[in-house]
Amino acid sequence: MPRGPPPGKRKPLRRDQCAYCKERGHWKSECPHLLKKRTKAAGPPGHYQPQPPGTNLTSPAGAGPHQGEPGSLQLEPPVRIRVGGQAKDFMVDGSTEHSVVTQQLAPFSGKEITDIRATGTQTHRPFYGPQQCQLGAHESPYPPDCPAPLTGNQISFSADGSSQLQSAGRPSSLTMTPAEESVILTELEAEYPLVWAEGNPPGLAKNHAPIVIDLKPGARPVKLPPCCIPPEALLGIQTQVDRWRQHGILVKCQSPWNAPLKLVKKPGTQEYRPLLVLKAINKVVFPLPSAVPDKFALLSRIPSTATWFTYLDLKDAAFCLRVAPVSQPLFAFQWENPHTGTKEQLTWTRLPQGFKNTLTLLSRALADDLAGFPAQELNCVLLQYVDDLLLASSTQAQCLEGTKALLSLLTEAGYRVSKKKAQICQRQVRYLGIDITQGQQFEAVLPQGHLDLCEE
Repeated sequence: MPRGPPPGKRKPLRRDQCAYCKERGHWKSECPHLLKKRTKAAGPPGHYQPQPPGTNLTSPAGAGPHQGEPGSLQLEPPVRIRVGGQAKDFMVDGSTEHSVVTQQLAPFSGKEITDIRATGTQTHRPFYGPQQCQLGAHESPYPPDCPAPLTGNQISFSADGSSQLQSAGRPSSLTMTPAEESVILTELEAEYPLVWAEGNPPGLAKNHAPIVIDLKPGARPVKLPPCCIPPEALLGIQTQVDRWRQHGILVKCQSPWNAPLKLVKKPGTQEYRPLLVLKAINKVVFPLPSAVPDKFALLSRIPSTATWFTYLDLKDAAFCLRVAPVSQPLFAFQWENPHTGTKEQLTWTRLPQGFKNTLTLLSRALADDLAGFPAQELNCVLLQYVDDLLLASSTQAQCLEGTKALLSLLTEAGYRVSKKKAQICQRQVRYLGIDITQGQQFEAVLPQGHLDLCEE
């Protein structure tokens, strides 16, 4: 007896209805019933037909001897990858944007991805930290309800015989690319332990004298009332305030000046950063000529032959520059301890955000420190945009050598590098909001009419 209504009288599918099992809440491509059928058809590991030598496991042609026949299922054989010391069988799906694991293998890294289902439901999936994948390290989302681990086009395999991955039932000579960034980063952490912001005291630019801020003639102190700050924001930054006071970046004072303090929440986190509202002070300070370059003019200096890149972000770089005691009262503000309710006036002994000359002073100071970097000798190009650094090289070895020299220089100068944001020796990095790869023409990134929007 035929199943369902006769042809021509089938009810149209709803927007969130599966064409295979007719259940609602998923599409055919996500149907658990169809996935079970395909898995059963593929057979247990070791029972599918061996392929001729040289078969590419990630291509449809290597999926089995009956693939492509009418009514056959287009299946990829699973690939066994050792992840974090555990062997896992992954289904190969070239349309998969991220590799997916269905068991939590490590602590979550704090990074998330949004999973949008057929019904329009959005679910936030966490990433766990980078884990060793045979020869390399890789981070993956954790959706526990996914039927099987998946690996896709963000991991490349090549049959060069340099490592062994087990493909269900037989070994295949495969290797993972690109090189293990986390392994390199671990080595650099050990070699340059003092340069990283994580686990070290705040930096101090050793080569620069305290900055004296010149005021316009006739300038008088301005004392403004404090901003109203929510209690959760005060609690969120009190630990950081205590740390700054411990290292002398914030000190108690009695100043005729007082600026309102705002706490700005960092996107996607529960952390806050302080921002002084210095409009009144900025009006009575002499402006300095900008030392911040145009972004696209800067990027045009990347050689067309550059194929390997390192990106470094200097953590709280402005706080590395000292303010002379005579100028410190300018940056005073009122602070209320959320635990004790005590109110007191504090001031910055380092260059604060919100001051109109901060970017220029920081750009100049860092440029002076980077002037001694031997870029030509190391066959690389170093770009600086305020506290964002990009190193471009033609080979991985040159990039790594240049990265080490740069970390050594930054250590000696007293700066701190964000380990979390560092991108070490990669073929593609994110710099100034742009994905940097070989041979880009940055003049065409935006229409000419928009170039002025990017100028600082």
